[in-house]
Amino acid sequence: MLLVYQSQFRIIFTLFFIIIFSFSIQAKTCDLTKKRISKIQYDGLIKTDSKVLEHEFELKEGDCVSPEMLEFGLQRVRNTNLFARVDIATIEGPYSYNVTLTIVERWTLIPILKFGGGGGVAFYTVGLYDPHVLGKNFELGAQYESLGGVPSQVVWFRKQRLFSRRIRVGGDLWNTTRNRLIYDKNRIEIGGFTIERKRFHFFGEYEIAEFVKPYAAIEYQKDKTSDKSISNKSKSNNVKYDFNPDTEGGYLIPRLGLYLGRMDIFEELIEGKFFDFQIEYVKGYTTETSFIRSRFEAQYAKRLSYRSNWAQRLIVSSQGTKQLSQLYYLGSIQDARGLLDSQFQTNKFLSLNSEVRIPSMVKSYILQHAFFADGLAFEKENDLKEAFAMGTGIRLIFPKVYRLNLRLDWAKSFGYGTGTAISFGLQQFF
Repeated sequence: MLLVYQSQFRIIFTLFFIIIFSFSIQAKTCDLTKKRISKIQYDGLIKTDSKVLEHEFELKEGDCVSPEMLEFGLQRVRNTNLFARVDIATIEGPYSYNVTLTIVERWTLIPILKFGGGGGVAFYTVGLYDPHVLGKNFELGAQYESLGGVPSQVVWFRKQRLFSRRIRVGGDLWNTTRNRLIYDKNRIEIGGFTIERKRFHFFGEYEIAEFVKPYAAIEYQKDKTSDKSISNKSKSNNVKYDFNPDTEGGYLIPRLGLYLGRMDIFEELIEGKFFDFQIEYVKGYTTETSFIRSRFEAQYAKRLSYRSNWAQRLIVSSQGTKQLSQLYYLGSIQDARGLLDSQFQTNKFLSLNSEVRIPSMVKSYILQHAFFADGLAFEKENDLKEAFAMGTGIRLIFPKVYRLNLRLDWAKSFGYGTGTAISFGLQQFF
């Protein structure tokens, strides 16, 4: 009887061992479409912490991966925009990969020394920022700006990977003052005002899936409008046209948003699409004004032959107030070239921009030529107005310096408030 029990025990033990061993073999074996990463190496690191690459590449030694997964991880590293170039090399064995990522770092400690103008408003800015502090993909910055002779200050931070997760947080502290001019349909100035704003903004974003990023923010604003810093001519026009710019208001603004899609970066080129939905509740706590504000933005970009780019942007925004400090101010530097800065004031608008960028020189710098069309539709005095612009411009891009792109655009506008304008400054228009 004892021998029978011993024999049964051996059979059960043997079956148990076979099951455990088969699971172990299965766990260590990739399916036929994948191979295991046996080694990952990062070359070219000078100041960058290797954890930045590990977090973005998101593949580690021992993972079973396909060529598509390797390419996807490579693109995530490129999309940080911290590197002038990122390449991947794989040594492929029968069952494994040896992977090497080779990077060329950008210079990221950027002194902000710029001047420019658009729509008749001149500005200069001084400051300093670094999107890659201590090689950690952490941004800090501060700047002082004089726009039309009126000073502003801002400090900000951005943390791209909180607790090594796909969590992005950031905050801004603003103390800004700027002048706004008011024009009639013939682009003749009929008044103006100064807006002083104190603003604190904090946001958080979580990437729950590869192309899905919900986010939330809270913002505090304290606004005051007056004729404090405008010219005597503008003050006289205010009297002439019976415009009183004196208002005050404090606002607490919670915001929810959803970002769908991804823009991929290939050196100076972009490709992809995204949709950004945003809604805010603007609660006035020193004024009776409380309202809803919504915004939708979509972008699409495509790489073309000869290192060219085609990009399009659509923005639709609406809010339930005509409070002077909360209106949208459209034109030139941000929304539509060929118009004066802040030429139109409205609480509802649609803008559409389309642009082709073609290089003529690709050396240590890149000279791009842009051809574009911009359009605006907006509400003014309970009527729909439309303005369009077409033009051309140049870009001087320095790939080894983070986001150093000098821009000069000329455009002629048609429709409501027609004319021509030149805008110049930094970065692509969008």
